[in-house]
Amino acid sequence: MESIVVNGTTIYYNVIKKKIKNVYARMDEYGNVIITAPYLANKKTIEKFVIEAYFKLQKKIEKKRKKQKSVVNDGMIKILGVSYNKGDIEDINYLLTYKLKEYVKNNYVNICLRMGINNIPTLRFKRVKGYLGQYNKKEHLINLNILIGHLDPDCVEYVIIHELCHIKYMNHQKDFWEEVKKHLPNYLKVRSKCKKEFVYYENY
Repeated sequence: MESIVVNGTTIYYNVIKKKIKNVYARMDEYGNVIITAPYLANKKTIEKFVIEAYFKLQKKIEKKRKKQKSVVNDGMIKILGVSYNKGDIEDINYLLTYKLKEYVKNNYVNICLRMGINNIPTLRFKRVKGYLGQYNKKEHLINLNILIGHLDPDCVEYVIIHELCHIKYMNHQKDFWEEVKKHLPNYLKVRSKCKKEFVYYENY
């Protein structure tokens, strides 16, 4: 790892030489600049590129960071519409699961019966990255991502209704969305809200 000081800022960088024509730069998770350059690129050329790339990449990362969604706002974490002090939460996954199960206990059976579903699917709670909910036809169960617990109750209801509609239609074609609309007329608005507000995170 090499370094260069620019206006009091120390920039650390690493150079990887390859059989290529141009110089490329990226920034790793520690803020170091990784340069990929041709074998014949000299130190002066590389350092000039490092300086230009560093400040451009910093601006890009800062811009992305400002847009990044978070479940923590002013030290508070919202779960099913209720705000909790982050410092009071010992195990976020436990609390999310507990609150979702509490919501299900009060609402799930009624939603199923309202939709005319008598053979009620089993619910399983998981922490996953790839989906909000998932219906398993073979086992007749619905997996709910516990991270939807950060959404408002109307969003959780939408996720449940969405998955229950897969009992009748396994695809996402027109008939499926007509079925969703039948049970949740404003589903487009709530679906958009889910997409906008859902946050996946490794930890908090």
